[in-house]
Amino acid sequence: MDINNILIHLLNGLFWGSLIGLIAMGLSLVYGQLGIINLAHGELYMLGAVVAYYCIGIINSFWLTLLVSPILIIVLGLFIERFLLRPIERNTNATLIVTYAISICFQYVVLFFFGGAPQRISEPIGITLNLLGIGYPLYRIFIIVITFLLFTGFIYFLKHTRYGLWIRGTGQDIYLATVLGISTQTIYLITFGLGSGFAALAGVLASPIVAVEFRMGADIIILAFMASIIGGFGNLKGTFIASIIIGVLDGALLVFLESTYAKVSLLLISCIFLVLRPQGLFTIPKSSRRI
Repeated sequence: MDINNILIHLLNGLFWGSLIGLIAMGLSLVYGQLGIINLAHGELYMLGAVVAYYCIGIINSFWLTLLVSPILIIVLGLFIERFLLRPIERNTNATLIVTYAISICFQYVVLFFFGGAPQRISEPIGITLNLLGIGYPLYRIFIIVITFLLFTGFIYFLKHTRYGLWIRGTGQDIYLATVLGISTQTIYLITFGLGSGFAALAGVLASPIVAVEFRMGADIIILAFMASIIGGFGNLKGTFIASIIIGVLDGALLVFLESTYAKVSLLLISCIFLVLRPQGLFTIPKSSRRI
């Protein structure tokens, strides 16, 4: 067995796990705060990549696009929460239907304007690192590092800042937060915007590696949901850790199996885990059920 081949697959697993973690973190944040399972989250990831494709054509800078595209999708997320989800945010069935409808609408709007042909974005860092005698793209290492830094920074924000305290407090007890004078509707708005921004940022980061097209969110959102459930839906730390485990496990399976069989095996392992431990890796105490 080629040790270099194993290392490549494990590094790719860590890379994909970190991207899944970024997407799942936004998914879990929205659920933990608003109690909404956002079925359009994968399309926000897709829109981040599509908007990045157009932005790069206009401003000719990937690094500026890395800032612009998530901001535009955050604004879109604010609109979705304020005008589409807020009137029905306490109705689980209604939010599922509406977010699914938004998902379909986004796909067909992008298909109409962007077309069905996959597009490519040039990789912004064309440097290859020599790791134990094998070449590995520096850009993928950059994604792993930046994702871990974002996760660490966001957890610090939640635990050690006033706005982070308001977000956690509103998620745990909205009535007490309202009594204390916290504008819970504003917190909900900001939280949904942040969740949308995480998905869009993942889309921009992935756009130089994957084909940019209208269905690109469909596959990765399944893994993001899987990570959220396995980690404990609403638990950010658990979700991110589960994402890394899923990514690395997928990479390890690819060493021994073809891609299709590896994906099926990963889903089977996940289903077995959920049967044995349906509450996920990290149980959330009832006193702090969200976030």
